[in-house]
Amino acid sequence: NLPRGMWFNKISLADDMLVIEGSAISRDTSEIINVHHLTADLKENKEFIKDFTSLELGSIQRRQIKNVEIADFVITMKIK
Repeated sequence: NLPRGMWFNKISLADDMLVIEGSAISRDTSEIINVHHLTADLKENKEFIKDFTSLELGSIQRRQIKNVEIADFVITMKIK
């Protein structure tokens, strides 16, 4: 489940890697914390993680649209 204010922009498969690119927005808490929570939740989900040998949070880039902070992130997973 995606935390509120978070969405995926692109999901791609290349060789043995699944790559998820997404964004997070938050007015109440830090959007970067939400990205870390999503990554931790995916790693703890035994049914999800069983098909991967690794799951890593890559780059997080902050940007601002008007007065709203957005964090763009990349998660990579190596398929078994």
